[in-house]
Order: sequence, then structure tokens, then C-alpha cells
Amino acid sequence: TTGRSPLPDSELVRKARAERWSQWSLKGGLETLPQALNTHLTSQGVSVLKGQPVSGLSLQAGGRWK
Repeated sequence: TTGRSPLPDSELVRKARAERWSQWSLKGGLETLPQALNTHLTSQGVSVLKGQPVSGLSLQAGGRWK
């Protein structure tokens, strides 16, 4: 034996296999994604407001977001 547990079988598992779903993670955890985005954006001169609710987004003339 290989010491591996048998793979579960369900409709969802069969669908995932048929559609070739993938799973990934980030070294250091998912929190590293917003941290990296913050670092990159602030280095480009973008002001990042933390702890503020988002009430909406709109694309302005010239391709800028507000």
C-alpha cells in the first residue's frame, strides 16, 4: 500500500475531475496577496484607504476608477 487514503467520490468530486478544477495557495497564506497589492500600489503613488467600507466603484473618463 502507498499509505494514501482512498479518494472521496461524490457528484461534486466527479464534476471537479471532469472540469479539471485546480486548487492553489500562496506561500505565507492568502493574506500575502492584499499585502503585496498594497505594497505595489503605494509604490506607484496610489492612496490605499484601509478599514473603510466600499460604497461603490465607477470608471471615470480616462480609465481612472473612483
